[in-house]
Amino acid sequence: MASERGTEIMELLRSRHRISVAELSERFGISAVTARKDLTRLESSGLAVRTRGGAVLARAVAAERPIDARRNDKLESKAAIAGSAAALVHDGDTVFLDSGTTIAALALLIRGRSVRVVTHSLLVLEALSDDEAVSLYVLGGMYNKEARSFVGPSAIADLGRYSIDIAFVGASGLEIDGACSAQNVLEAEVKRAALSACARRIVVCDSSKLGVRSFALFARAGDYDCIVTDAELDNVSVGRLRATGTEVVVAGK
Repeated sequence: MASERGTEIMELLRSRHRISVAELSERFGISAVTARKDLTRLESSGLAVRTRGGAVLARAVAAERPIDARRNDKLESKAAIAGSAAALVHDGDTVFLDSGTTIAALALLIRGRSVRVVTHSLLVLEALSDDEAVSLYVLGGMYNKEARSFVGPSAIADLGRYSIDIAFVGASGLEIDGACSAQNVLEAEVKRAALSACARRIVVCDSSKLGVRSFALFARAGDYDCIVTDAELDNVSVGRLRATGTEVVVAGK
C-alpha cells in the first residue's frame, strides 16, 4: 500500500468513521482487490476494522458498557424511537422486548395496552410488573449484570415456547450493509433466537450506532424486517439501508 494513499485513507476514516471499497476504488483509481488489501493492512495494524464491503475506524468498534452507564445517553432520540416503535404494536399482540435502554423506554409506552409481553430484561420487568393490562412473561436463565437481563440456553429454550407476533431487538452496532451486532455473545444469542421466532422483526437503535461494529454479530439484512432509528441519521445512510430491502422508520419524520 502506497504510504501516501494509506495516509489519505486514514484521514477519511478519522473524519467519517467508515469507508467502502467502492469509494476507495473510485477515489484513488485502484481495483477493488487493491482497495481490500489496503483495508486489510490497516486492520492488521490495528487502525481499522474490516466490514462487509469496507471498513470502520478501529475506535468506532463498540466496547461493552454497563446498561446503567448508558441510561442517560441520547434521551431525546430514545424517546422518539420508542414512540415510533410503540405505534407498531396492536392490542392483542404478543410482543418480545429485548434488553437495552431504548427498549425499556418502549416498555413504558405500552403500559395500559392489552398485550402479552415476553422479555428477558429486568428493566422491562420493572417497567411493566405492576401493569394490570399487560400479561408479562419473563424468560429465565443466567443473570447478565451488565445488561440486566437473563441469558443462556434456559432463556432461549423458554423463548421457543411462545408464539410471538412482533419482536423489538436492540443493536449496539449497525453497519451500512444492515449487519447488526451486540456487545455480548450471550445477548446476541437471545436476539438471534427472538428474530427467528416471530412474525414481525424490528431492530431499534439510534443513529450513533451506524458504522459501529460490536463484538457479536446477530443479524444481517434479511434477518429482520424493519429498523426504527432517529432523525439524526442522514438521508444517504437511510437510502443505503433501504437498498438492502429493509424498511427504515425514521422517528420524527
